[in-house]
Amino acid sequence: GKGVAGRLAVVGFGRLGVQALTTLSDLDLVFVYEAADGGTDGEFARLIRRIVSALSVPTSEGELYQIDMKLRPSGGAGPAAVSVAAFERYYAEKAWVWEEMALTKARVVAGDTALCQKVDRVIEDVLTKERSADAVCAAVVDMRRRLLTEKPAKTLFDVKRRRGGLTDIDFLAEGLALIEAATLGRLPQASAPALTRLSEKGVLPDHDAQVLVKAASLFGSLIQYTRATFGEAPPEKLDKAQSERLRRLSPHWTDAPIADQLEAITAEVAVLFDRHMGEI
Repeated sequence: GKGVAGRLAVVGFGRLGVQALTTLSDLDLVFVYEAADGGTDGEFARLIRRIVSALSVPTSEGELYQIDMKLRPSGGAGPAAVSVAAFERYYAEKAWVWEEMALTKARVVAGDTALCQKVDRVIEDVLTKERSADAVCAAVVDMRRRLLTEKPAKTLFDVKRRRGGLTDIDFLAEGLALIEAATLGRLPQASAPALTRLSEKGVLPDHDAQVLVKAASLFGSLIQYTRATFGEAPPEKLDKAQSERLRRLSPHWTDAPIADQLEAITAEVAVLFDRHMGEI
């Protein structure tokens, strides 16, 4: 921004990080800066407020984007922008496992080239450090249990939240990424290619990876379709025309009833989550 002494980088998390936004997705953003001589924290805080205002400007169709910055260091209580030194220090000293899980999905999406490269190196260093597999698995299982209790699925078609659904796949991929990256290097942000890489490297049995990648395709197509068609609340059921439209969005849907396919694939995913992370 004009008049701000220093450099800025923007990190996208969640669906923005993995390039899978839906029609209803908010933008999970963390702003990282490096002040030049004379640059102040206050200047960057004001700049971020202007950027967020521009991204969330009201239009005749509603807000442009909902902006979520709770993943920044220190969460909602922290400053709007964090220095690159503080960003690095936080993940080295204070970050919880769930924050490291979220970091596996992170992608630097905009900003000064040199600072973006520096932030990306910090992320890579965090993700590729040695970790206790038991500690990671315990934290992943605990987090999954909490979400099942606090945010249960609303319908059969709520495939993000339901047991054996997309969150199980994402948490499994994130957990394995944290455990294995010290050996394999940083894995792809999106779950399906990460699981494929883990299979190629012999960490995950081929059959397990194939089931999970297939399920991710089915769930992803369903979430994209239902959010575009029904909005935020998942439907109770799909009629014949809606089912036919959905089948065209992933090659893995069959002619069997969609509900039956969901019951079968979520049961498989639940078994694989418990096998590789620990029982819920």
